[in-house]
Amino acid sequence: MRKIMLLIIALGFLTTARAQVPILDDYVTYRIIEESSVSIFSIGEYFTVCSGVICGVNETKTFILTAKHCIQPAEEMYVNEKKADIIITSANDDLALLIIKGRINNKKET
Repeated sequence: MRKIMLLIIALGFLTTARAQVPILDDYVTYRIIEESSVSIFSIGEYFTVCSGVICGVNETKTFILTAKHCIQPAEEMYVNEKKADIIITSANDDLALLIIKGRINNKKET
C-alpha cells in the first residue's frame, strides 16, 4: 500500500510539472532559435565556420557567445559578415565571447 501511495504522489508531481511547461509548435521553436543564432567564421591561414548565439545587445554593441575552439586568435573573426572587435576567451572552459559594433540585422537577443 505504501508503494502505491508513493507512486501516486510521484505521478502527481510529474503531471503537475509537465502541465506548467508551455509546449511550442515546431515553427515557433525554429523561429526563436533562428532569430538569435549567428554564423561565425575566420579568414586567414585557416578557414573556420562555427555558430553562436546572441546573448546581449545594447545601444552600441552586440555580444555573441560561442565555443572557444571556434576562435582562431591570430585571424580576423566575423559574425554574420561583421568583424568581431573584441574577443574574450575563458581560461578554463570552452567558451568565448565576441563583441561587435552595432546590431546584426534581423537578429534578436535570446
